[in-house]
Amino acid sequence: DTPGGTAQETEVDPDGVPAVTEYSPLQWYTAASGERQALTLLSVQTFTGRTHQIRAHLTFAGYPIVGDSKYGRQSPLCDHPFLHASSIA
Repeated sequence: DTPGGTAQETEVDPDGVPAVTEYSPLQWYTAASGERQALTLLSVQTFTGRTHQIRAHLTFAGYPIVGDSKYGRQSPLCDHPFLHASSIA
């Protein structure tokens, strides 16, 4: 597991623009029967505003977003990326 509360700077493209995302696990959920792995509820804060930043960084860190068929995998739990904001600055 990736430690929570650490900033993750992902360099997917060496010529790309830097992006910084901080995340912390809030709660872990036990895998239901038949599920491949457990789920983790995260608190995420971005310090840069890049397109798909959260989705790309979380996938790279090993926390793909449930239902994200572009960066993660489709899920029977949700037919769209299960990414929701608790507030918008």
